[in-house]
Amino acid sequence: MNSMNDLNTATMTGEERQPEQQGQPGNRDFAMPLGALTDGYLEFAHHAPYVTLQTDPAMRDLYRAHFEGIVPQVQAREGSGNVIVRYPYFNFLDWVRWAFLPYSSNAEILLNESVPWRIRVQGGTANLHADLSRLVLRSLDLNGGVSKAQITLPRCEGTVTVRVGGGVSQITFHRPAGVAAHVVVNGGASSLTFDERYFGAIGGEVRMESADYQTAASRYDIIIAGGASHLTIDTI
Repeated sequence: MNSMNDLNTATMTGEERQPEQQGQPGNRDFAMPLGALTDGYLEFAHHAPYVTLQTDPAMRDLYRAHFEGIVPQVQAREGSGNVIVRYPYFNFLDWVRWAFLPYSSNAEILLNESVPWRIRVQGGTANLHADLSRLVLRSLDLNGGVSKAQITLPRCEGTVTVRVGGGVSQITFHRPAGVAAHVVVNGGASSLTFDERYFGAIGGEVRMESADYQTAASRYDIIIAGGASHLTIDTI
């Protein structure tokens, strides 16, 4: 994210921050000072293509965002840790056209790792790469379908719930060694790998958990609705 070196930091005074070119090709950078904020909430309100989420231990802002191609509306208010990224509505053919253009619609988000975060993606996402390994994660919700996703989860405090709605395809959850997990897949699964166990096809509801789940102080509840294919949940 070298393009953020010349970032224009948004210093807001109670008004919602919005980009000048909503839904138009171009580049745009955004940020908001951390200030006295003690938590953060990031939401992609519509379908979110080509998303990269990372953290930066040296960053003094609550978040930094860089967009290429389609520029979404970004809403954030000073004094609140809520950041909402809202891509414009496009019909299916428009999304296909943008998807096949190289780097046509990329979102690169850096999150401040000194505060806990809740993350929510509405309307589905494709090509999601999220390295949250240094984050304090309170919850993760991915609604509307997920495909081609690599998500590295952090060492959590207590039980943290990860919800995925609308079915998943080609998605991997990495969690730290020593962190337990309980997995529920509704609607069956094909090509499911959970730690060292592999399942070619399972019908109906699937439930499984790591051996230490019941007594673990650090654990994830991963709930997936609508079936799953090529799903991997492992430790690193």
